[in-house]
Amino acid sequence: MALSDQQNHDQPLKIIEIAEEEKDGKTVHELKLNEENLKKIMLHPDVANNAVMIVAIAGALRKGKSFLLDFFIKYLEAQMSANWLGDDDEIKGFQWRNGTAIVTYGIQIWSKPFIFENKDGKKVAVLLMDTQGIFDCRSTKQDGANIFTLSCLISSVQVV
Repeated sequence: MALSDQQNHDQPLKIIEIAEEEKDGKTVHELKLNEENLKKIMLHPDVANNAVMIVAIAGALRKGKSFLLDFFIKYLEAQMSANWLGDDDEIKGFQWRNGTAIVTYGIQIWSKPFIFENKDGKKVAVLLMDTQGIFDCRSTKQDGANIFTLSCLISSVQVV
């Protein structure tokens, strides 16, 4: 597979979603793990045998979390080059848009790991994680607290 073909398949994979279920006449929200997507990420050859660092963004709804992660993707793909911004080409990666409508639900991790060497010369797989915004009208306060807490527990670096 050519590199350009591979890049076209890089995408956010949902690992956690909030599912609504009816129990005893009440609507109950539960976090559901997408084990298949988690395996795709964690069993990737560049991830499975290396240290992993997860960079996550969490915070209020519609504040640019996904947009910022797309800049992280661009920077990491440029291997942290000084001219990483380059031309005025389109920023691609996690889905985002202007307006007030919710875009990200649950927790997503970018499918492509970024491989770097630490100061000891060992490989580290850097993964980018996006989270559903908290304080939205669709989710409960508990949903927001659960997503935020899980994000903090999973991540190596948390941007709030």
